Amino acid sequence: MSSRTVCKPTRSVAALLAALMVALFAAGPVSGLSATAALAATPVPTEAPAATPAAAPPVAQAAPAAAPAPKAESTAASKDLEQKLDADVQADEADFVTTMGELRGKFRAAMGALKTFPSDLKAALDREEPYGEVDRWVMDGIGIALIGIVAGLVIAIPLERWAIGRPVGAPAGQQIETNTRIAFLLRRAAIWLVGTAVVLIVGLVVLELLDKGHDLEHGTALTVLMCFAGVRAAASMFRTVITPGLPEYRIVHLEDREARSLGRGLTLFAALFAVVVGMDFWLHLLQLPREPRHIASLVLSVLLLLLLVVLCVTERRSVTKALGWRSTGFAGWLARNWWAVAILYFVAAWAVRAVEVLLDARGGAELVVVPVLLVFAGLGLQGIARLVLAQIVRRSPELRVGGPAGRRLPDFRDLAYTASALAITLIALALLLETWGLSFARSGAGITAIKVGLICLFGYIVYESIRIGIERKLAMEGAIPGVVAVDLDGDQPLAAGQSRIATLLPLVRVFLLAAVLCVSALMVLSELGVQVAPLFAGAGILGLAIGFGSQTLVHDIMSGAFFLVDDAFRVGEYVDIGSAKGVVERISIRSFQLRHQNGQLQTIPFSGIKQITNFSRDWQVAKLPFKFPFGTDVEKVRKVIKKVGERLAGDPELGPKFLAPIKSQGVSEIDSSGVTIRVKFMTRPNDLFLVKRQAYVALTKAFEEAGLELSNNIVTVRIESDGKTEITEEVKQAIAGAAASAASAPPAGAEG
Repeated sequence: MSSRTVCKPTRSVAALLAALMVALFAAGPVSGLSATAALAATPVPTEAPAATPAAAPPVAQAAPAAAPAPKAESTAASKDLEQKLDADVQADEADFVTTMGELRGKFRAAMGALKTFPSDLKAALDREEPYGEVDRWVMDGIGIALIGIVAGLVIAIPLERWAIGRPVGAPAGQQIETNTRIAFLLRRAAIWLVGTAVVLIVGLVVLELLDKGHDLEHGTALTVLMCFAGVRAAASMFRTVITPGLPEYRIVHLEDREARSLGRGLTLFAALFAVVVGMDFWLHLLQLPREPRHIASLVLSVLLLLLLVVLCVTERRSVTKALGWRSTGFAGWLARNWWAVAILYFVAAWAVRAVEVLLDARGGAELVVVPVLLVFAGLGLQGIARLVLAQIVRRSPELRVGGPAGRRLPDFRDLAYTASALAITLIALALLLETWGLSFARSGAGITAIKVGLICLFGYIVYESIRIGIERKLAMEGAIPGVVAVDLDGDQPLAAGQSRIATLLPLVRVFLLAAVLCVSALMVLSELGVQVAPLFAGAGILGLAIGFGSQTLVHDIMSGAFFLVDDAFRVGEYVDIGSAKGVVERISIRSFQLRHQNGQLQTIPFSGIKQITNFSRDWQVAKLPFKFPFGTDVEKVRKVIKKVGERLAGDPELGPKFLAPIKSQGVSEIDSSGVTIRVKFMTRPNDLFLVKRQAYVALTKAFEEAGLELSNNIVTVRIESDGKTEITEEVKQAIAGAAASAASAPPAGAEG
């Protein structure tokens, strides 16, 4: 039985074998004989349980007459299942022992082939001597390939330089726009790939023209030519992403020195990998036996592994900077420790490749190369996606929080970029797992994983769309998060209240985002095979219990809903609820917060509101009382008030704040100390305090300039006396106290 038919291990089994290979090889020939004996003995017990199901039908036919209990039938079925499971376990153990014995034999054969590799190679070369000397056709093949490569480069390089042109530098103090840089780099990469194709075509033409009819010579030249083309294409891909020599067009955060060093290392990796693949192909052309080819492949792959380890260690700081070492959480940890993860992966991939090569299974070289190619190919594909999305999704007006230099709010184009990057990452991850033998398209678990990934991606897009849309709407409405400014005693106007939509959108956002998360979670659970119907029933019972046990909470929520529907108040408005007053700073589902003008923050549940007085809606009227002495010319006072109103209405700063100008309402009250004349004007609610102070100052000054004296609270005390009785000091103090009390008392009907 050949090795190709005995065992075709999966990648997971191969990884396990790679971990146990050294320990099992140390067991020696005796353990090998024991394993062989055990293998010969294992099929015997596995056949015995197989006869049990055959004897079952007679018992089943006799069942109606005997009417056995259901418990007996269940016991028989359990025994049958147990016997089948035991048979499967024994078969798996036999396969494992067989594989380990074969692997040990292959390893010993490879170690023997390492000693005889020079003689085997010489024997293979001796079979192909058309000119009497081996060196001649080998060197001729290499020389023909070099001629073709040079001829191709002579044609391709000038064409590439002409097509690429000179890159346009960025203006002083500015950066080139990201999509412009990506477009230039992708165009240059496409031109380089076309140039590589030109080199390959010219080389093939030269190869055909100089062909002498010797198959190995032709194969040698073709191998060298294909390896060069592959290395040049890989170098083009690396240079596109790293961009050495063009820092103004570089996307990743690297210094030019770091970019050049990393580019050289990756190009050397591509060249060594081409040597590994080319050597394996060339030895196959020589019809070298399988064991020498395997040992040559393993030795060269060890060199490739060492180069990758050296690159990971020497370039760890550069790649960490490019990945964003300041990131937090898992992303930050991965950016700082990527090199250790990469080394572990490459060592595991090499071990799996060694096991597969020894077992003559598929090559396994893609385990090392595919991750590197996926990284750079994914970055290039993301660049193409950005350019396409830039033409499809329109850029929204730029909005920043905290001023021109503040944080820019993301828009839907940014979401499209992120979603495309996530989709490309998921595809790359699926391809990587495919190389390890975990086929998604041909397994139920894989299809389920794909569906779950799509649900999560779609849920993320919907979630971010809602969040971005609401945040941008809030920003355009002026609802910037932060402390609301309150100034009732200074010279600044009260902060303007937000619009109704700016008040309701934060609550709507919470409900919508919670709904998206719940629906996505239920869909994921459904795809994983979880029955979601009992969850709905349990949620209903839980909701009913919460409703009965938290009546106050329900009262708060329902009261708040009706207050918001009635548009009783908004964020940023000054309200008085009797027990507290201030500016509405935050609204939640069960309460809201008021910021008092002295700074205190008060939290009030909605159910505790009995009455709301809103000072920030539509307009407010101010009435200012002025008391003049008896005999004052009321008409003169009216004219002075009118002039002051006209002057303030024409003021460029205060004028726009008036909804109705300052005017006199005439005499509103007459008392023992004088005549009260009231002044009235109308402003927007948030401007009342500022305008009121300015109006007091302007009117008082105008009255003084017009010679109109404001009345004082003069108290006249009449004392009846016969002129003979002397007023004592105690009586004088009592009279002074009564007069002071009368003078300090506000006039009846006065309004502030």
